[in-house]
Amino acid sequence: MGSSRSSTPAVSLDGCFQSSWVPQHLMSASCVVTAMLLLVHYAREGQPARLVTLVFVVTAGFESSTFVGGVTFGIAALAAAPTLFAAAGPGRRTRFTVGLAVAAVLTGCLAAPFIYAQFATVTARGGGAPIVFDHFKVLGEMFPETLRRVLDWPAYWLVLLPIELPATFLAGTIALVAGLRHAPRGAERTTIAVFVALAGVGLFVSWLLASTLGDNNDLSLRAVLPAVMILIVGTAVGILSSPRRTLIVAMGVGGLVLSLPAALQIIHLQRHWRRRAGRTQFRAGAGIMGGGAALRCTHRARCE
Repeated sequence: MGSSRSSTPAVSLDGCFQSSWVPQHLMSASCVVTAMLLLVHYAREGQPARLVTLVFVVTAGFESSTFVGGVTFGIAALAAAPTLFAAAGPGRRTRFTVGLAVAAVLTGCLAAPFIYAQFATVTARGGGAPIVFDHFKVLGEMFPETLRRVLDWPAYWLVLLPIELPATFLAGTIALVAGLRHAPRGAERTTIAVFVALAGVGLFVSWLLASTLGDNNDLSLRAVLPAVMILIVGTAVGILSSPRRTLIVAMGVGGLVLSLPAALQIIHLQRHWRRRAGRTQFRAGAGIMGGGAALRCTHRARCE
């Protein structure tokens, strides 16, 4: 299997594995989840303070990661729009729409320097569109190319996600669906529906869209992060209060046990890499200090 656009297994969709080397994308994913929650509160309450906070949170998320805070959040907001408009109620929908339009303008103004820099980067690289339609390639060279083209599409859902997110993908999906079905009408159901839309968009963007800037498909690898967060929370809430808690616990614990060998391997590799990086930095520092001492001795000899 390969988790990139090529058939070479080099990267992981797992948000926990990504946390050690792409913290900016995790920060952006946190901003996206917070922004969706603020949208729910603003739709139901219409408080200006929520709107102002939303502007700053969306700006921070976009500037932390264009793929997460820009592309993924934008599509997720559109997907959740019907739910949000329904939650706003007939008397507040016009105000809600105007407020969102104002928030969009203010966010654009705050992020304008960053947007300009992004466009300049894309222009400097040249080539075609920065984002293209291309499904996530999962299966590797062991499958014939003709068969791989057909099986790659369902393999993302049936193979890659259960392996990459063993403790939360199935358990979290069951918990979210059960929560959506059994939650009472009101803020709780609206929140769950919005989070389901965000998780679904994150997974579908990772599945169907690809970025062409750079060697890696960063859009697919990062767009999944909000979904990972929601699945983790959904699993935890489902274990505590879902009518399907027995099934959720079984799926979560079973996936966790199956993931332990790979988790221990990742921990071992991280510790080995940190030790090696520490020794390299120490040697580099010692070399710099030694070079400085040699220069001082040479300068003293010349002066004498």
